[in-house]
Amino acid sequence: MYLNFIRAYIESVLGAYVTRFPVSRVEFLGNVNEHAKALHEAYEIAYTGKAKVEYSNLFCRLAFLYMYGAMHATLVERVLQFSPNIDSKILGGWRNRVRIVSIGGGPTAELLGMSKRIISVGPLGDIRIEFTCIDAVAKWEGIGRLIADRLNAQFTNPIFTYNFICHTMQSISDFPCRVENALAEADIVLFSYFFSDVTAENDASKNAKLVERLMAITPDSCTFIVIDLNYVKGKVLSAFKELKKKNMDKISFSLDNSERKETLTEIFRDTGIENPMIPEMKPCAFGLVIEKMSAN
Repeated sequence: MYLNFIRAYIESVLGAYVTRFPVSRVEFLGNVNEHAKALHEAYEIAYTGKAKVEYSNLFCRLAFLYMYGAMHATLVERVLQFSPNIDSKILGGWRNRVRIVSIGGGPTAELLGMSKRIISVGPLGDIRIEFTCIDAVAKWEGIGRLIADRLNAQFTNPIFTYNFICHTMQSISDFPCRVENALAEADIVLFSYFFSDVTAENDASKNAKLVERLMAITPDSCTFIVIDLNYVKGKVLSAFKELKKKNMDKISFSLDNSERKETLTEIFRDTGIENPMIPEMKPCAFGLVIEKMSAN
């Protein structure tokens, strides 16, 4: 049932775009399929840190959503399931409005995982989720808005407010006002495959500087979630460990606790969906939760 829920929304997005092109459905999906194969090859290469993916191409974006959307949505749901503090925030038990900033979250598959969690468990109160996606590819915005609108349609009262900011996040010392303002009000900051996409040639120290900057901007009650590919897990953990060691007197967070949760939120891309369009996939993704706390 879970996979049917995810597939229904992903396929509805594909269907919406099919009608916008003067080609047959078969030809349209054939183009998506070709880009799916190219994506699979790119992620095989990614383990060497040299992959380049053309997200500016619509068919590439749709192929990514189709191939990896269910995996990403499932990871988000499992992070919520095994992280009571985050779960409470999302389900409305913390306060009525929750602000989430997704860095690198162009495909917006996070909303699919959140919706499934809300539907399966039931809300703890009135839910309003203000979702801000920060991504370097401006063309993701159309797919993101479409997903948010279609998810909102299933609820009596719309839950999601969708915002998009086009930014690379590579200039650590100088964020645009919209980015800084969103982070300054964030209850949850989610890194969506950010480290594997932009830090293939960076070391743990540079990653730590970025995370340290975000830690300084965000509220004390902010929770950080990292969802990424396994091959960057070592870099990500090193970045947070270095930051923890450097800032013990300024910032503390439950890295040890999140490392234990990491094993609970590990998931495989093999979702069990039998579809010849999707190449054979390997275990690849992990989820990590970091609870930020003000030092006493």
